[in-house]
Amino acid sequence: MQFNRVKLEAMMAQAGYTTPALARAMGVHRTTVYLVLTGQREPGVEFLQGLSRVWPDVAWEDWYAD
Repeated sequence: MQFNRVKLEAMMAQAGYTTPALARAMGVHRTTVYLVLTGQREPGVEFLQGLSRVWPDVAWEDWYAD
């Protein structure tokens, strides 16, 4: 399974988040968000926990594409 970057980008756009704003809301460094968005890094536990804080109704499994 691979992290669904397209979904994250779409949800960011829908919510009006920039990369730095999303990073602040998630409690991670903006570079981490940038690296995940560009495919240079896979999200770790801290990143997924941050996504859960921002979008609590989205299960972590939903962030992954088959």
